[in-house]
Amino acid sequence: MASGASPVHLLAFAFRMGDDGSVIDKQALLERPLGAAAAGFTWLGWLTICPALGVPTVGTAAMVNRAIFGVIDPNFWVGWVILIAALVVAILVFFVLERAHLVRVSIRTGVIYGAALWLVAGVVIMPLIGTIAPPTPPLSGVQPPDPMQATVMMYSLGPLASVAALIAWLLFGATLGATGRTPERRDTFPGGSGTRIWRFLGVAILAGFALAVMSSPTVQVHATNSTLSPVTVQTLAQGPLKNLPPGKVCFNILEFRQLPGAAYGPHDHPPLVVYTLHGTVTISYPEAAARSVGPGDAAFIPALVPAITQDNVEGRVGAAAIAVGLIAVVILLCVATRLRGGRRSVITSGLSLLLIAGGALVLTGATSNDYYFIAARPGCAHPAAMPVPFGRVTFWSSDLNPVPAGPYVETLSAITVPPGARYDALKVPGPEMVIVVKGTATVDVGDGTRQLSGGGAAFAQAGEVLAVVNPGGDNLEVLSFAVTPRPPI
Repeated sequence: MASGASPVHLLAFAFRMGDDGSVIDKQALLERPLGAAAAGFTWLGWLTICPALGVPTVGTAAMVNRAIFGVIDPNFWVGWVILIAALVVAILVFFVLERAHLVRVSIRTGVIYGAALWLVAGVVIMPLIGTIAPPTPPLSGVQPPDPMQATVMMYSLGPLASVAALIAWLLFGATLGATGRTPERRDTFPGGSGTRIWRFLGVAILAGFALAVMSSPTVQVHATNSTLSPVTVQTLAQGPLKNLPPGKVCFNILEFRQLPGAAYGPHDHPPLVVYTLHGTVTISYPEAAARSVGPGDAAFIPALVPAITQDNVEGRVGAAAIAVGLIAVVILLCVATRLRGGRRSVITSGLSLLLIAGGALVLTGATSNDYYFIAARPGCAHPAAMPVPFGRVTFWSSDLNPVPAGPYVETLSAITVPPGARYDALKVPGPEMVIVVKGTATVDVGDGTRQLSGGGAAFAQAGEVLAVVNPGGDNLEVLSFAVTPRPPI
C-alpha cells in the first residue's frame, strides 16, 4: 500500500480485508450484533407484553428470584442478570455451532434452534426450578390458586402459557437466523473483527437496558416548582373500620405493576386503601360496578366486598398492537433476507433496531400501571411472597402496640412539603405510616431519624412523635396512612 495512505483509507481497508486477503462482508460487522441484541429484546418484550392478547402472565426474572430467594420481586436485579446471562449463552451457543460448521445459519435453522430451546426450557429447566424453589406459604382467606409454580411447560398456567413461550423462542431463533444469514460472507474473518462484533453487541444490550432502567416509573424524576409555599395536606380516601384484626397486626404496603391484560383475583382482603402512582387500576366487585383509580388518586375498599379482581384494562389495545407488532417486524426481517446488496443491510439493521426499541419500551413499564394496596393486616410481621410476578411486598411495619377497641377511621392523605419546610404530626392519635412518593425526606419517629427516598416508608406507634423534613430543593410528596379512633356520633 502507498506510504501516503490516510488513516481513513487504512481503516476502510482493515474492515474489507481478512487475514488471507479475502473481502469481508461488512454487513456482518453490524447485522450480527444488532440481530443478537434484537433477538434478546424481542424474547423479553414478547413475554412481557403478551398478556394483552389474553395469554397468562409468565414469570421470567420473577420466577428466577422465587427459586433462589423464595420471593417474587420483578424489580430485583439478580433474576434479571441470570435471565439475561442465559439469553447471551443461548446466542453464543448458536454462533459456536455455526463456527464449528455444525449448522448453516438460516431462518430455518434459527427457528429449529428456537424450538429446541423451548423444549429444553419447558421440559428440563422449569421442572428443575420447581424442584429447588422453596415452598410459598399460602395467603390467608379466599385467594386464587398460586399460578407461579414452576412445572413442566408451565401447565399450572394453562396451555396458552406454553404457546406464548413457544412464540417467544421462535421469534428469538428466527431473528438470530435472519440476521446471521449472509450468503456472501466468507468463513475467514479479519483479525479483531470478532472483538468488534462482541463490543457492538455489548453496547447494544447495555444501551437498551439503560434506556429501560432510566425510563422506569420507579426512577423517573420530574422537575417541580420549588417556589416557597406552606405545607399542604389533602385527604384522598377515608373509610370506617369497625375494629382492628385480633392478635398481632401490622401496617403493610403491597405494590402491583400490571401490564394490560394481567389480572389478579378474585380474592378477599381486609379494609384497605388503593393509591395509584402511574396508569389506572380497575377494581371489580361482584354485583357492583367496576371502580377505576387514576394516577394520584385513591379509594377506600371495604372488607364487606367478598372478593375483588384488580386489572389493568386501560391501554390494552395499544399493548396488543405492540405484541402483534413484534411478530410482524420479525416476519419482515425474515422477508428482508431475500434482498441483496446495500438495501438488505440497511433494512435488516433498521428492523433490528426497531425490535430493540420495541422490547426496551415494553421493559420500561411504559404500558404498566403502578399502585399500592395499603392496609392494617393480621400476622404480617414478615413479608410473604406474592403469587403473581407483578406484585411484591414493599413495606411491613413492626407489630402495632395494643390499642383500644374500635371503631376507627382509615385515612390516606397526600402531604406536600416545600423545600426546607417541616411537617409535624406531633403525637399521633393512632398508628400512622408515611410513604415517600417523590423526593427525599428526613423522617423523625420517636427518638430516631432516618432518610427515605421514593417508595420508602416509616411507621409511628400511637402516641409517638412523627415529623417529616424536606432537605431537598424540590417539593417533597408523601402519603400518610393513619388509623384513628372514630369520634362518637
